Amino acid sequence: MVRKVMGGFSLVEIMLATLLSVFLSVAATEWYLSVISVLRAQQMVIENNEVGHFVLRYLDKSLRKAGAGLQDKRALYFDNGDLVIRYTSGISEVPEIKNCLANSVDDDVISDRFSIEIYEFGGRELKCSSNKLSDWISEGVKDISFEVAVDQGAFINNEFDYSIKDGLVDGYVSAASFDQNRMDPLAVRLTVVTYRSISYSPFNRSFWAEFGNWEEEHVSQSFSSIILLPNA
Repeated sequence: MVRKVMGGFSLVEIMLATLLSVFLSVAATEWYLSVISVLRAQQMVIENNEVGHFVLRYLDKSLRKAGAGLQDKRALYFDNGDLVIRYTSGISEVPEIKNCLANSVDDDVISDRFSIEIYEFGGRELKCSSNKLSDWISEGVKDISFEVAVDQGAFINNEFDYSIKDGLVDGYVSAASFDQNRMDPLAVRLTVVTYRSISYSPFNRSFWAEFGNWEEEHVSQSFSSIILLPNA
């Protein structure tokens, strides 16, 4: 009688096969995570672009109303970092005046205040307050900085006279240095910094870290524009 010996895998072969499977699994996982990371980065860029361009258009429309119909020089000013835009509803050329919240108003003087505040669910957002009402305008706004192109006076007989304004830009000043009583604003150069959270899942603990060291959890982009003030 001839006995058949059944061949099988040795322990070394099984260990090598297991090790190879582990390497392949790790490589496949890393490839998958890298693809997800690239797609997430592209999505963040697109979302940042949308927010940045929207905020620039929104503030452009608001700033162009600054000073319209006013009899004083306080077309705009800055209060603790907030931008305040003033104008009046009594403009004959415009049939209906709407404030920054898109509400029709009949007040003689309208003041729209724009601020960057922490949203109730985390992160920072652009907020507008007007006529005792306020609302969030756009999420994902980390910061907005302002520089004002000002007319501070004119040269008369080779001497600079601060009491006479010639309508020419004498330079840009920061929001903290702008004085509406001595300077006529001609344009505003603003820079909007947007962000998108890397840890975007609300089930991830780092998603809620925005109240603390949240800058490390975001990707930011900057958008700039110069906006003329035709009514100031």
